[in-house]
Amino acid sequence: NTYQLSPAECYLQRAIKFNPKDGISRMIYGILFHKIGKKKEALKMYRSAQPLAPDNAELNYNLALLLCELKEYEEANELAQSLYKSKFPLNGLKNRLIKAKQWNEDLSP
Repeated sequence: NTYQLSPAECYLQRAIKFNPKDGISRMIYGILFHKIGKKKEALKMYRSAQPLAPDNAELNYNLALLLCELKEYEEANELAQSLYKSKFPLNGLKNRLIKAKQWNEDLSP
């Protein structure tokens, strides 16, 4: 049973090949992997996007959500503190950290 790429994956691979320095294509690919439950691949894509778009709030938010799922709470909280300090509008990440008893404002940069 071989894995077949979806049309979205084909387009994202082409986008990355066309412009390897674009972090957004990698982030979107990571989101796709995350949504279909391929957490290891999602993490790899998010990590490869980070150096290319380090200040992208959407990237850092999605990475932190994945880190919560992976129970990597310290790094998730560090990203969350930075996001919310800069007035990020979505509270889902904060709520997940609070629910997991991992919200720690002392990590605020």
